Amino acid sequence: ISEVGVGWGSALERVGEYAAAEEALDDAYWLASSLKQESLAAEAAIAATLVVGHHLGRLDEVERWQRQAEAAVKRAGDDPLLRAELHETIGTVDVDRGDYSSARANHEQALALREEALGPDDPRVGNRAGRCAGLPAREHCRLGDRARLPDPAPGREAADQGRRAGR
Repeated sequence: ISEVGVGWGSALERVGEYAAAEEALDDAYWLASSLKQESLAAEAAIAATLVVGHHLGRLDEVERWQRQAEAAVKRAGDDPLLRAELHETIGTVDVDRGDYSSARANHEQALALREEALGPDDPRVGNRAGRCAGLPAREHCRLGDRARLPDPAPGREAADQGRRAGR
């Protein structure tokens, strides 16, 4: 049942039904936790972190979900792919906060964890590497010895600052 809840919450997030996604993920997290399904609890908390912090823009509330996700990942055996997903999500929220240095560090950590777990040639690693490109030019990911990623669209940093300021 909790697996269905995580899937439903994630589906709602993908179609832009963020309030409903938050509710479904909250229910799924607590159900999975009560059933000791720690990987599912971690997935639900990570997804809720993205929904609350990034999509709903409630940056003052996202810390609760981030702490829940951290604890669930640890209880799930500190799986490297769950840990990578958590770092990627935190990095995305960091961009929304305007903390580009932390965003870069979190995205780099996510990439390193995926490369270690899956190998550098796995397509799931390459698909995620591009996430760092959304950071402002002065803060985009370095990705070790790889070439720097292209600069984001012009005006992205100003638009992000305006959104955070409520404009």
